Amino acid sequence: MIWALVGSCIQSASSARILAVKTVEGKSHRNFMSGILRALVNSGHHNVTVFTQFTDGNRENYTEVDTTLEGVMQFMDMYLKHMMSRRLTIIGEFVMMSRNL
Repeated sequence: MIWALVGSCIQSASSARILAVKTVEGKSHRNFMSGILRALVNSGHHNVTVFTQFTDGNRENYTEVDTTLEGVMQFMDMYLKHMMSRRLTIIGEFVMMSRNL
């Protein structure tokens, strides 16, 4: 009787979007976390996004953001191209960037 009552109160879970930011990036940490993240993707989570220095490549429902210097420079290059295409807002963007330094 108790189990029937508990079972009727439990709702089914649905998948979620997962963001993983690994602040300590060593090979051992990466090996451990990649198993967990792979299990999340395999269990049906819609979108798993990982900020990492050790990239394996994107897959369905799994996106990696390269945090190496080269990856950050590519992102900044893309951001600056986008920012420069909007001439009227460029001064405001530079003001905001300088405040965050």
